[in-house]
Amino acid sequence: MTHQSQLEFDHWYQRVKEEGKFNYTKGLAFYCKQDVRILAQSFMKYRNMVLYATSGLVNAGIDPLSYLTNAQMFLAIFRSNFLREYHTCTLKNLSTRVETTNSSRSY
Repeated sequence: MTHQSQLEFDHWYQRVKEEGKFNYTKGLAFYCKQDVRILAQSFMKYRNMVLYATSGLVNAGIDPLSYLTNAQMFLAIFRSNFLREYHTCTLKNLSTRVETTNSSRSY
């Protein structure tokens, strides 16, 4: 919190304290909107960091919005950057099922 925002908060707090009224519904709506704004900014920061970190590896970088889970995204990073061309990799699951994945260029 910046010094200016701390002063604004203190001023608001004193005003509400002196008036003795606090509109809970209005306050709740305000904080809900703030939470959504902070979450959106945080996610965009995360997305930009992933795009930047993978941009040297893949042409335009890997966009986390293209995958439902982080595991899918990390598998895409592995397949496109570390798995050799025309190579097949066998991954063992904890349930002992065997799954096979190929390099992104072997299709």
